Amino acid sequence: MRKQGQAERRKYFRLRYPFTYEHRPKLLCVYDGSDAEITELSEGGLRCLSGRRWPRGLMLRALVHFSDDNEEFQIIGIVIRYQAQETVLRTPRGVSWQHMLIEQRKLLKLYPLLFESARPGPGVLKPAQ
Repeated sequence: MRKQGQAERRKYFRLRYPFTYEHRPKLLCVYDGSDAEITELSEGGLRCLSGRRWPRGLMLRALVHFSDDNEEFQIIGIVIRYQAQETVLRTPRGVSWQHMLIEQRKLLKLYPLLFESARPGPGVLKPAQ
């Protein structure tokens, strides 16, 4: 149990894409051919806005497509929950830590204050132990 005021620690850094960012990555689902806009990304999971409601526990194979640099990563994810209009997937095999750094740098150039409250010191993104 967490003490009141204690910060929640996460295994992976989560990169939240601002709604005004027009180059948010897309999730292209092999399961049913649908696509979804990714709103949050980490090495261990993602959140996406999808018109589909996949069953909880469903294992999806999909491509994460980064439109601004034409890169794609194949991922395998499990639907773990729905939160508001977002679908949350856990990805045992997801986007690499190196690509997370690239994405963070792109966002920092466009939104320099985006990580201001989360900044513990020099460098926000640190590798998982």
